Amino acid sequence: MVPPYIPGVPGRASVQLQVMIWIYVAVGLALAGLVPVAVLTARVLVAIRGLTREIERATTLLEPVQGRLGAVIAASGRAEG
Repeated sequence: MVPPYIPGVPGRASVQLQVMIWIYVAVGLALAGLVPVAVLTARVLVAIRGLTREIERATTLLEPVQGRLGAVIAASGRAEG
């Protein structure tokens, strides 16, 4: 038998509503916690892209010098290593 509706007394519907509110609050907090992780991930990816460009630029600048150094070493007759 279902108890009669009594205003001001929490019933089954009220408890279910409270549970749903807590579920929504938990999901909202979880999503709010993921936002900083997503922002930091984006920053890391941008930094990786910049670092890759820097390494490519340094490699391009050092290749001619490395060739000349190898030629000097070979001319001196010393073994590498």
